[in-house]
Amino acid sequence: MGVFHGVRFYGDDDDLCRSVAAFLSEGLLLGHPALAVASTVHCAGIEACLSARGFQIATLVRSGQLRLLDAEARLRRMLAPMIDRAGEASGQLRAYGEVVDILWKRAQPDLALQLEALWNSVLRSHDDVLLLCGYDRRNSYVNSDVEDICGHHSHVLPTADDSVLAL
Repeated sequence: MGVFHGVRFYGDDDDLCRSVAAFLSEGLLLGHPALAVASTVHCAGIEACLSARGFQIATLVRSGQLRLLDAEARLRRMLAPMIDRAGEASGQLRAYGEVVDILWKRAQPDLALQLEALWNSVLRSHDDVLLLCGYDRRNSYVNSDVEDICGHHSHVLPTADDSVLAL
C-alpha cells in the first residue's frame, strides 16, 4: 500500500465533520483504529456524525479503537508516539488532524508546512497509517500557499461543492 496523506479544504464545519466521520468510518467498519486530532468543536461534531452512523462512541473509546483529541492541547507534543500506540491495534490507523490549520490561523504557515513535512517523514515508516488533514477555506491563502499545502499531500479531496478551493 502507498502513502495516503490527504488534504481537505473546508468552508463549512458541519460538512467537514461529516467528511471526517465518513473517512474514519471506513476504517472502523473494518475493525481498524481511528484517531482525530481536531478542535473541541470539530471533535464533538465528528463524534455526533459517527453516532448518527450507528457507532457506539463510548464502547469505541473504551476499547481504544477511537481517540478524539483536542488539537490545541496536543499542539506542542510529538505526534509519532500517539501513532505508535494507536498502531498497536490491528489493521490500518485512519487519522484526521487539523493542528496544521490551527498553525495557519495563528499566522504560522511555515510551521504548518514544517509539521506537514514531519508527518511525511513519520508516514514513510508507518505505511499502515492513513492521514487526512483539514484546512479551512476561510483562511487567507495565495496560490503558492495552496500549491505548497497540496505538495505535501498525496491526495487532495474535493469539498462538498466538488471544488478544491475557490481563490
